[in-house]
Amino acid sequence: MTKKEKITIRLHALNWKMGEFAFFDLVLSGKGELKADWGDGHVSSNHPRYEGEALRIEHDYGTKAKISEEHFVVTLECMDCAFKAFDSGCIDMHIDEMDFSEAPSIERLRICWNGPIDLSPLVALKRLECRGTVATVLDLRCNTNLEFLDCSCSKVQKVLASKCNLLREIECACCEELREITLGNESQLSKIGISPDYKMKEKSWVYVQKTIQNNGGEIEIWTI
Repeated sequence: MTKKEKITIRLHALNWKMGEFAFFDLVLSGKGELKADWGDGHVSSNHPRYEGEALRIEHDYGTKAKISEEHFVVTLECMDCAFKAFDSGCIDMHIDEMDFSEAPSIERLRICWNGPIDLSPLVALKRLECRGTVATVLDLRCNTNLEFLDCSCSKVQKVLASKCNLLREIECACCEELREITLGNESQLSKIGISPDYKMKEKSWVYVQKTIQNNGGEIEIWTI
């Protein structure tokens, strides 16, 4: 049976210098084919030369798309392979929505989005970097393999990680609205990076400190 995974991205061009240009960085398992349908009639394909090769795919939508701030739906599809890492890259277009419901194999995810996103399909996720997100809640309760989280400089208010017992490190500096981090009784959290002016709820912060202390870890106060 052919293995197939898919990521769907909704985005639109912006009327500034590089507002018509998009690129993504990916790592695949296997040596199958990665097909990118850019939503404007253009389709490109890539074949990794070796297992674990980092791939960059890119597309120029043209000046007209930038001027009109046109919307597109991008479909990234891999055949006879699986997504292992995805990075939304330095994208000058605006990402409206990302759908990972058909990409359960992703282990490393680096993105910045402008609203809620469903991370529950990413059951293999180990590393999540979402610096600058304006999402207010990170619900990670389905991401039980998660080991590292960086949500620094974001609008996150709650990190729901009560079932992420493998989570060992959280970077959340410059998260001025962060009030709560929920952890399970068997949490392995041993390090957190946080700003000196943190505003966590006392009960939540006390539990985080206690967990780190019990695991012989450290609290790093960032002086940015």
